[in-house]
Amino acid sequence: MSRVAGGLVLLLAVGCQPSGPHVVFEIPVGFTGEVWVVDDPAGGTPFAREGDKYVVKVPHNGVRKAASVEVLRQRHSESARFWNGTVLLRDSRNIIPDDVTTLRGGVYVSRADGGRSVAFVAYYVGNKERAQKFLDNPRPPPE
Repeated sequence: MSRVAGGLVLLLAVGCQPSGPHVVFEIPVGFTGEVWVVDDPAGGTPFAREGDKYVVKVPHNGVRKAASVEVLRQRHSESARFWNGTVLLRDSRNIIPDDVTTLRGGVYVSRADGGRSVAFVAYYVGNKERAQKFLDNPRPPPE
């Protein structure tokens, strides 16, 4: 059984903020699994803004089509929360216990697959074992 942890995110976000924008991921309550932020200039929408922060709202199917993923490719800091505001830890330094449900990843992938070209940033919400299986070789998002 996995645990959802929340209290440490403020310490992690404040203690290790790199220069660049801050990105907040909003995840559906109870969601676990693959997250694809797809670079789709023709059909994607820009990330919302909260002051100087970018907000990436992930839909229930885990596929967020964005007008650009450039902010995720440059140096930035990240945090995550469920849609109800509950904090979800972001494991960017591999220090969260393996069984804790958290946002993991941030792998940029650009590939041709089955006749289509797709570029995306892959994340996983869940425990370390399942995240690693996906993030070691992220498959393209469903069409």
